[in-house]
Amino acid sequence: MSYTGPENVLIVDGLKKDLMYRFTKFSPVKDLSFVVPIRQCFGLVGANGAGKSTAFKILSANVVSTAGDVVLHGISMVEDLKKVQ
Repeated sequence: MSYTGPENVLIVDGLKKDLMYRFTKFSPVKDLSFVVPIRQCFGLVGANGAGKSTAFKILSANVVSTAGDVVLHGISMVEDLKKVQ
């Protein structure tokens, strides 16, 4: 995704999270990508177990993603997590 620029406050690109549950690997978040322009709000809507809480845990830097990147105000969580926190 090449939506970098001052007009976008949040860029989520190819976010993925793999988890293990009872020796079975599953991905509650698979290839999540979206852009939030400045002065806009957003929400995630989906069925139970769709990965909304996991996605917000990744966006709030409480959980590390398996793949993908989150860019907040031009700062990548993959490159500089402490600066984003």
